[in-house]
Amino acid sequence: MGLRLCWQNNINKVWVEVDSKAAMLLCIQKDKGPWKVQYTLESIHQYASKMDIQFSHIWREGNKIADWFANKGYNEKCFKLLQGDELHGVVRGLIRMDKMNMASIRMSKGGLDEGVR
Repeated sequence: MGLRLCWQNNINKVWVEVDSKAAMLLCIQKDKGPWKVQYTLESIHQYASKMDIQFSHIWREGNKIADWFANKGYNEKCFKLLQGDELHGVVRGLIRMDKMNMASIRMSKGGLDEGVR
């Protein structure tokens, strides 16, 4: 959906940060992937052939804003373009933290996740 919005708004140079290395490789290698995501991957590959797209891996903590939106979209099963005053207070806080280059730490129920220690 994000690539389609970029295409429709004549944004042809895009950097896509993905928090799943496996998903990133499916996008880069033009792999068909599991049947459940083949339609989505086909769309990504079509946009990648028309646009200048760079894919890279980033830990979830490196882009908390995108992670928050991804979880919200997944949980609500909806698509809505939010702008300005429509942004949730949590998102505004995450944007402020991002602008100040503040680190984000992943916590699990038992404390710090092993990958962050």
